[in-house]
Amino acid sequence: MKKNQLILAVGGGVSAVLLLGSAALAFVGFSGIGTARKNRDRAFSDLNRLYQADPFPSEENVAAAGKNLENASEWIDQLDDLLTVGTNDWARGLNLRRASPGEFSSLREETIQGLYDAAPVGEDGLKIVPDSFAFGFDLYATGDPAKPQHVTRLLRQLRLTDQLVRMLYAAGPQRVEAVGRVVFETGAGASGEEGGRARRERRRASREGGGGGASSTLAVPAPPPFRGPVPSDVERFGFRFVAREKAVLDFVDAVCAATPYACVSGLTLEKTAEDAVFAGEEKEKERERDRDRDDRRGSRGSQETEAPDPRGGPPKPPPRASRMVSGPLREAPVLATVLVDVRFVGLDPAAAESSGEEE
Repeated sequence: MKKNQLILAVGGGVSAVLLLGSAALAFVGFSGIGTARKNRDRAFSDLNRLYQADPFPSEENVAAAGKNLENASEWIDQLDDLLTVGTNDWARGLNLRRASPGEFSSLREETIQGLYDAAPVGEDGLKIVPDSFAFGFDLYATGDPAKPQHVTRLLRQLRLTDQLVRMLYAAGPQRVEAVGRVVFETGAGASGEEGGRARRERRRASREGGGGGASSTLAVPAPPPFRGPVPSDVERFGFRFVAREKAVLDFVDAVCAATPYACVSGLTLEKTAEDAVFAGEEKEKERERDRDRDDRRGSRGSQETEAPDPRGGPPKPPPRASRMVSGPLREAPVLATVLVDVRFVGLDPAAAESSGEEE
């Protein structure tokens, strides 16, 4: 074979191989394009199906969701009604839109006179409140009018004072020494002139009212700010009175059962005298005091007294006077100081516009 023919044969073979390789690559490429086209068409089909689908639930589910919402709304309304029971009862018979300092002054005099007339007679045969008792409103005892912006809250405090004092009367205390409220109108938010006027009026009321007027007001601290999830407002009152244990408990129970919601936020008790000692127990009580005094001093005589009987047998029990420490026949009255918080719940618990119609 000639040299030229050999070259042509080799070149033709190489070309054939290259041609076959190109054909194979083209086939593989076209196959991949077909697969990609199928995947693309499938994705477009799925997307189109999503666009054309109905995304809302069935009619049954819509009806069930609406019923659940209706039930929840009804439950919330019932809870709000229960929380706001008695909130605005204090404003019954008052038109708060037209409340004036003169109306507060008239109602204050009427309320205080009514509370004094309703005061029961104590064990000493006298009323349990003195004649000059102002029930926490000593600031206006001299006849000075209230500020117009304070009238609504003063009316609320006056009505609640009347309600709580009558609860205290029903409990049966022996003597009411002081009644107080949060004097908001002369607090930190009052102007210097207003605060000075309040101090001058208190001094003048003290001079004109005598000793009873000076002691009839109880300083009541403002309650801490409430940070709960439900909008609310609170009024705090204070009562200092002498009574036996049953009267104190009856008053606390009455407060806890009151409407609007009220609770005892502070309670202190002080003995006014020692408990009674029955006839025949004086010597035992005196010996008991001597033993206590010897115990405190660590005397040797006390140790000998407390030593067990060498003849054996159980030690002598303590006298009856030391065993019986309480009870209506023995207990002495206590001086009780009670703080009461009355809470109002609602979107606008202080305004009480819904109760502003006159009867």
